[in-house]
Amino acid sequence: MRLMLEPKNTKDTTVISVKLDMLIVNKIEFLVRKGYFKSKSDFIRQAVMIKLARDGYLPESALKVFGIRDSGGA
Repeated sequence: MRLMLEPKNTKDTTVISVKLDMLIVNKIEFLVRKGYFKSKSDFIRQAVMIKLARDGYLPESALKVFGIRDSGGA
């Protein structure tokens, strides 16, 4: 199943540069190739939303609004 979280307007977005270990990047790219995510950016947006919800900075209900399923874990 493909999950999508697209910004509504590019005026509401900003670019953030991050450094990731190549092992992590390869795993993200694998999930994108398999169709679980539209792009690496889509994966990262969803991961950030889940982290914010888990840490209490975003209501869990917000994940449902965006169609994100938190599979648990750390």
